[in-house]
Amino acid sequence: MVHRLYTTRKDTHNTETLSLTQEIQSIKGNENLREIKIFSRYDIQGLTDEMLNTCRNSIFAEPFTDTITESIPNDSDYVLAVEYLPGQYDQRADAAEQCAMLLLGFRPV
Repeated sequence: MVHRLYTTRKDTHNTETLSLTQEIQSIKGNENLREIKIFSRYDIQGLTDEMLNTCRNSIFAEPFTDTITESIPNDSDYVLAVEYLPGQYDQRADAAEQCAMLLLGFRPV
């Protein structure tokens, strides 16, 4: 079974999206842009529900700074998705796999 998780920074720790919002506002001259949210998506295969709960707040998100959900909220006007090309190195995915291997004893995909 494939599990899908989304993580995003909480508002108090969200400096990356704040600077990106300001940069886009200055480039486009568009003050109507209110907010940008950046989500990291994880598709995890080969874990049971118990194993996923073990990894959820220790590998995929930091409980104090991140919010983790199973879907993206539907309250946005636009969504832009960016992903690595097949065969392109994904450092975040590799790090998550290595951490899961240390925690669980095997390397899930």
